[in-house]
Amino acid sequence: MFKKVSCLFLVAMILTVLISACGTTGSTGTADTTKPSTDQPQSQETGDTEPDNQEKKPYKIGFSILGENTTFFVNVAESMKAAAKEYGVELMYTIDDRDPQKFRQAVEAFVLQDADMVVDFTVLEEVGSELAKELSEKGIPMLSVDCLYQNAYFFGVDNKGAGITAGKYLATQVQERWNGEVDAMLMLYAEANGEVVKQRVSGVFDGLLEGGINVTEDLMTWVNINTPGSNQTDINYVRGLVVDYLTANPDKKHIAIASCTDEMALAALAAIESSKREEHCMIISHNCDPNIVELIKEGNPVIAGSVNYDSSTYGWNIIPACVEILDGVPYDQMIYNPVYVVSKENVNEIFPD
Repeated sequence: MFKKVSCLFLVAMILTVLISACGTTGSTGTADTTKPSTDQPQSQETGDTEPDNQEKKPYKIGFSILGENTTFFVNVAESMKAAAKEYGVELMYTIDDRDPQKFRQAVEAFVLQDADMVVDFTVLEEVGSELAKELSEKGIPMLSVDCLYQNAYFFGVDNKGAGITAGKYLATQVQERWNGEVDAMLMLYAEANGEVVKQRVSGVFDGLLEGGINVTEDLMTWVNINTPGSNQTDINYVRGLVVDYLTANPDKKHIAIASCTDEMALAALAAIESSKREEHCMIISHNCDPNIVELIKEGNPVIAGSVNYDSSTYGWNIIPACVEILDGVPYDQMIYNPVYVVSKENVNEIFPD
């Protein structure tokens, strides 16, 4: 009798071990392949954890952009869409027209649609920082393009470095054409873009110094191109500002103009041409928009060059960074894109016909 009980007990123990090793079975007789929780025992036969056979849902990223009114913004938008598709990311896309209310509504809509992350290219520092803080409190990371927000990752250029790069190249042209003389500097910036973006203009001053041009701070005149009470850029307004400056300074013969964007540079060029002051002015700007590139190719004497940010590569850098951030990969807050000046020396190589 004792032997029978012992045998039955031994059989029961073996069955128990086999069941615990193989896992439970459903009504179809197939093994349960759901990922175990951390407090469940793992298989002891191989020492490996069970495979996760559940298909991972794609990340959802909300992307708000100020518009598609320039080639730069179009390039960024298209590269974001293409990269999202390549990386299997669901991209929710909105144009907010650089309107603070539309910007906020777009971000709130992303949250309602369960966005895992928000990418913004609106360049409104104050509103952006507020929204980044609110998203952070909800556990949703934010990445801002070309404008630094508190509580958000930043992607774009080192604005100060970009300005210095522009200024150092401008210094070579000042030496070549004006024998190293600068008697005035006109600094065109957008106040709504914030202090960080403004550095791409102030950096030109530092770049000129590094390039051996003897400039002093009293030579600088700062001009905010945003129309009063607005975050927008009105080309006619900018042109009028530059005409007023040139009219008020008829004695200045070597005016170095640092422009925050090519859009502003074109407005300044129109003012210079209408004032017949081409020989007195040189412009260095940022973005490499097609119209500026064409003027450089034509040898326009006023446009010295433009800093190229390679906008068509933005999405291919931003989307994988977002995926890694959401995967838990540690990232510095500042993610920089390299830049260089496009000028008469290299324009045909970089932008061949």
